[in-house]
Amino acid sequence: MRPCLNDLLAAGLFACSLQASAACSVEAVPVTFGRYDAIRLLPTRTTGNIAITCSGTAGEQVGYSIVLEGASGGTRTLKSGSNVLNYNLYTKADYQTIWGDGQNGTKPIGDSYFLPTSSSSRNYPVYGSMPAQQRVLAGVYTDTIHITVTF
Repeated sequence: MRPCLNDLLAAGLFACSLQASAACSVEAVPVTFGRYDAIRLLPTRTTGNIAITCSGTAGEQVGYSIVLEGASGGTRTLKSGSNVLNYNLYTKADYQTIWGDGQNGTKPIGDSYFLPTSSSSRNYPVYGSMPAQQRVLAGVYTDTIHITVTF
C-alpha cells in the first residue's frame, strides 16, 4: 500500500484513506511423476510450479499465503481405484518441509513485497517426492490438490 504522508503534506489534511488496488492471479504447472518403477531404490522426484502475478500501482505492497490442501496426516496419496501410492509435496528442494496448511507438521508459504512496476510475477516451485519400493498394481494414479491463496 502506498503511504499517505505526501498526500497529507500537500493537501494540509489530517487524515487520509487509501484503497488497495492490487489484483492477483494464480497459475499452476502440475507435479507429474510419470511412470512409477516399484523396484527403484531411490525416491521418485519431480517439480511443478505455482506462479502468482499481481498488478496494481508501482510501490504498492502485496502479500499472500499459499496453502496446498490435502496433506492430512502429513502424507498425500495418489489413487487408482482402491490402490494408493504415497507421495508428498515440499516447499524446497531439500524435501524437508511438507507444503500444506500448517496442520500435522506442514507449512504454507507466505510472501509480501512492494510491486516494482505495475505488474509482477513470482514463481514458487513445488517439489514432489514419492518413496521408493511401494508395492502397487498397474494403473493410472491421480490426486487433486487444491491451492488456496489468501491475499
